Amino acid sequence: MDPMSISPDRDTDSDGVASDPAATRRYRIEGMHCTGCASELQTALRGRTEVETATVDFTSGLAVVEGDLAVEPTLQVIASRGFEGEFLESKEDLSETRSRMELAQARTVRMWKRRAIIGIGVWIPLELLHWTAGHGVAWVPWVMMLGGLLVLVVAGGGFYASAFTAARRGGTNMDTLISIGATTAFVWSLIVFIAQRTLADPGAWTSLPLYFAESAALLGIISLGHFLEAKASAKASTAVRDLLELQPEVAERVEASGETMEVPSSEINIGDVYLVRPGGRIPVDASVLEGRSEVDESLVTGEPMPVGRGPGDPVVAGTLNGNGLLRLTATVDGRNTTVARIASLVQNAQSSQAPIQRLADRVSSIFVPTVLSVAAAALFGWGIIMGDWNTGVVSTVTVLIISCPCALGLATPMAVMVGAGEPSRRGILIKSAASLESSGRLEAVVFDKTGTLTQGAMVVTDVVAANGTNDAELLAKAGAVEADSE
Repeated sequence: MDPMSISPDRDTDSDGVASDPAATRRYRIEGMHCTGCASELQTALRGRTEVETATVDFTSGLAVVEGDLAVEPTLQVIASRGFEGEFLESKEDLSETRSRMELAQARTVRMWKRRAIIGIGVWIPLELLHWTAGHGVAWVPWVMMLGGLLVLVVAGGGFYASAFTAARRGGTNMDTLISIGATTAFVWSLIVFIAQRTLADPGAWTSLPLYFAESAALLGIISLGHFLEAKASAKASTAVRDLLELQPEVAERVEASGETMEVPSSEINIGDVYLVRPGGRIPVDASVLEGRSEVDESLVTGEPMPVGRGPGDPVVAGTLNGNGLLRLTATVDGRNTTVARIASLVQNAQSSQAPIQRLADRVSSIFVPTVLSVAAAALFGWGIIMGDWNTGVVSTVTVLIISCPCALGLATPMAVMVGAGEPSRRGILIKSAASLESSGRLEAVVFDKTGTLTQGAMVVTDVVAANGTNDAELLAKAGAVEADSE
């Protein structure tokens, strides 16, 4: 791959906003709990007339907006949907980018871990208490009610906030199902609990079970699923971080006085002179001013053999210097290097949508209203027609719990993230999810380089000894000769 073929970012104005008529801007989104959140925000962005197209990816937490919609109005659309948005400038400091990615992912992982620990940590003791001392012990139902209430408030707060935000806009999401399911189980149990203790003749109420522990279990287990999902997303996105780490954070710049000073590589500007010592990585795309060396450019060319570089030759950020000292002149600034452009290409591919995902999104968009209708039919069918409200509540909660289609909306974007990230570690760049999907229909692939399928290094395959010499003696003599060789 020719490093010059990786297109640079668009020019930006003083505010960091792309000045092209149809600019492409990227935003980091926080507060999405499910793929339904991403689909809803994507629909809202695409509904603006200034937007040509918009893609919101739940797994990476990124939104890519193409069109004339400025940054502030875009952030307002994001905020109106209950999310926090951050505009990502086209030319960023790589260390800041890595830190921001890691912090955002760590916050998400910690949040779901805390909710899962609280939910499951309360549910299991409540369940054990119910099965061991629950029958005939007056204080056990009180403990179960308080425990269930604790989980609803602490572990369920995020679900309720997300469901309420969606309802306020007249929509629904996956959290709607979870919130209604947990609330239905808890409220029905609370009604039974109060009736058993306040009615003069409780009658049939005394035989009805309480579902406080089950409401805690629902929130705890789903929080555990979100925790595992957040861990998987963080692991899948390490491909971009690995690419960014190929560019050294520090460069040894040569000042006008001739002295050298270590500065962040992001502060290198076009025309700056800097040194790369033997064995070091080149921090910024540059041209060789003085010195000669062998440079390992396999990062961008795929060729395993080092390439000789001397005065006037170009070198690429992230490549590895050999045994020579190089004095280089930067040809790009430290925030627009080849490494940064490759990382951006991989990240855009991970955030893009495959054609098959459109089907999953369409199904997910109508799934929640359909499930709510079925759950309501179960509740009122059993309660009004059959006169059995307890079975109606159990059926309703069951429908809501088993129908959460998170996997439906998550499977495709997670596959795209992994499918675009893993090849980048092996020198293969995937341009988009559509390209990844169409690759499954390939019938023939033509490779044109040594080093793509072969190592490009000579190896001994056979030893043939002349008459009077055995293999062991020949190998021993060859080893003795090679011992002093450079």
